Amino acid sequence: MKSQVNFIYDFEDDSVDELKHWLFLENVKLTQQKQQLESEMEDLNRQKAEFESEKMRGKREIELKEKKLSREKDLFEKQWKIVERELVRMAKDRDKMAKERAYIQRERDELKKMRQASSGEMGIKSGTFFMGVSSLGGLKKRYRDLMKIYHPDNENGDETTVLHINKEYEKLKLKFEK
Repeated sequence: MKSQVNFIYDFEDDSVDELKHWLFLENVKLTQQKQQLESEMEDLNRQKAEFESEKMRGKREIELKEKKLSREKDLFEKQWKIVERELVRMAKDRDKMAKERAYIQRERDELKKMRQASSGEMGIKSGTFFMGVSSLGGLKKRYRDLMKIYHPDNENGDETTVLHINKEYEKLKLKFEK
């Protein structure tokens, strides 16, 4: 019987050893799988942190771009208001200039009519421009003064009056030179 017990015990010892060995191997596999899962979990957590970081960076970029767009929109609206205000001012200035031109043209026309009427009705009498001149020096001085007033390049200048002044000057110049 003892041999039977030994046999069973031997059988059990082998079986237990195998079972222990199998359990040991399973434990090693489970430990490796656990380490692998922990490693994968760390990778996932790292990727998750990177993703969250990227997500936050993207949100900040979007916020910055929205702020920039808002500022640019405000600036554009301000510039647009300035342009509109200046266009209105320019239109008013253009109207004012047109009125001033029309007024100046009316004044010129009126002045021309007055000159034509005065030269046509009254005529220019000989000797009226150089009345009271008694010397050649006085004649020249009066001629220069009259040219400053009536020369056609001046604002109120008149060609016909200058022609009459020149005729009268030439006559008196010859008279004083003799």
